[in-house]
Amino acid sequence: MRIFDVAVYKQRLLVAPVGDIQFTGSANVGGCSESALRSYLTEIRRLAEVNDAQVAWIGTGDYVDLMSPSNRVRYRASGLYSTAGRMVSSAVSGIVAELAAVLREYMEPHEIVALCYGHHYFTYDMGDNNEEVLPWRDTDVHLACELGMSQREHQGLVHGLGCVTFQFQEGGATYRVLFEHGQGNGQMLAYGLNKLDKIAGGWEGVDAHVMGHVHKIGISKKARLMLDERGELCHRDIMLLTSGTFLRGYVAESVLYPEMKQLPPLPLGSSAVLVSIDASLPTGLRAVGLTL
Repeated sequence: MRIFDVAVYKQRLLVAPVGDIQFTGSANVGGCSESALRSYLTEIRRLAEVNDAQVAWIGTGDYVDLMSPSNRVRYRASGLYSTAGRMVSSAVSGIVAELAAVLREYMEPHEIVALCYGHHYFTYDMGDNNEEVLPWRDTDVHLACELGMSQREHQGLVHGLGCVTFQFQEGGATYRVLFEHGQGNGQMLAYGLNKLDKIAGGWEGVDAHVMGHVHKIGISKKARLMLDERGELCHRDIMLLTSGTFLRGYVAESVLYPEMKQLPPLPLGSSAVLVSIDASLPTGLRAVGLTL
């Protein structure tokens, strides 16, 4: 688990998860919809401007669509010549650079809280003497560096669970978010939210929990009753979010994995949370979940 602290200097905060992009480059041999990705990123920037909100991007994994964990094991065991491995690594690094160029149009390095590792990253090949052929260990490290996060400890990458505490400088209220890529899946829309519902009961002082992986956009709230400092009954809800996807399942004149597996089509996009200072509430903050 990794823990982060972020100061909020405005009266509003826009928490924007982005993941399961599964980008495959300009050739687009997969199903990634760059137009849907750009639409989401553009809407986040518009909302931030309209609400004068500070943006906090959280990466929920699977930024490129290369290999599953079992694919990586078989690839390593294939015994490819080092030249072949270098050619593959070079091609993949170009795809990461393409994606980073898109994201940099909308994201500033200081706005990115962290990037979660997903399942579909690619580990770059090493040379004949085990030297680094490329300066990055894998595609997720590469993306973090391309986005300007290389000066941070471990590039702000998260294996497993991350937790960020947003500290509002005006009024001193805090908003705490758990985030992760996630595991498991089901065809029903509520699968991810049901999983988060089970997990949320084990945490105190958390305001939101964001998970990727399931490709479904979902928002719900779990009520938690509490007594305030005066002993009066109040509540501090936890918002549950699944961050959707930008991977199309059905494309004309092509057959993609979701179609082959008879998976239902899903809307493209992601979720977000707009947090505003509100002294009338016990927590001092009002949070609104958005699907974009």
